[in-house]
Amino acid sequence: MPQIAEVIKKLQNLNEANYKTAVEFIYFLSDAQEKETSPDKKIRRSGLGKGIIKSPEDLDQYNDEIAELFGVV
Repeated sequence: MPQIAEVIKKLQNLNEANYKTAVEFIYFLSDAQEKETSPDKKIRRSGLGKGIIKSPEDLDQYNDEIAELFGVV
């Protein structure tokens, strides 16, 4: 089995699309394992509404102003 540091390094070298796919797969496996060990526990996974919920195109319009209000900028 590869060392965790080696796996992390490989993840960091992936392009954005492949990184996202790998992370989603890791969460899928983790959720499946958790269901096996605790069948009574309901698992809620982020991203479940992907493709169902639509965000407006101007959603990020005020990001800079909000960041400034929180002192991030």
